[in-house]
Amino acid sequence: MIRFTEDQKKRLKELNMTDYQISEIEKKVLIASRFHIRELPTLTDVRDEFDKLERVLKDTQNTLSKLLRADEDKSAKGEVHERIISADFEMKGDGELIEKTLFSLVPITVAVRMARKKLPTEQRRTNQASPFPVQLINEVINWNIESKLTIRPSSSSSSRFFKIVVICYEAINEKNQDPSRAVKAYISILKKQS
Repeated sequence: MIRFTEDQKKRLKELNMTDYQISEIEKKVLIASRFHIRELPTLTDVRDEFDKLERVLKDTQNTLSKLLRADEDKSAKGEVHERIISADFEMKGDGELIEKTLFSLVPITVAVRMARKKLPTEQRRTNQASPFPVQLINEVINWNIESKLTIRPSSSSSSRFFKIVVICYEAINEKNQDPSRAVKAYISILKKQS
């Protein structure tokens, strides 16, 4: 869990944030925001990771299939097969560990292929100006507060709202983040909704 430093908490309290609001932001906003605005790896790197995983799964399936067929073989594979089955029985298994393991690889293999196919074909942009974290911050700081006490969203660097967002972004600690762009994007959405 991401937490505010003591200095950040002090600064938030100076902006009239309650301990409850600070705690709620730590629990509900910071980790979700970090995940959402983190710098994304290149699609090539992601595809490479999928390729590695698919190769390992395929190699594992091939090795287990060969091992399964070596059950009466007098070769080294046959002995490996027999020793695995013996160990399975010692672990209170039913002697079908190789088969069960082989079949259990099918769903993960299918899931990996499906996930890889869903990758975008074009490079993605980072979420540096995403309004999502600012929306979460706004929801937490203005939840269940009388309307006269609400903190209005503002992109002015001197506003309480903007200062709170900046402190939250400091706590999130993702490099290359510009909270002012995110606040402006959020306010733009609010204007379109009204």
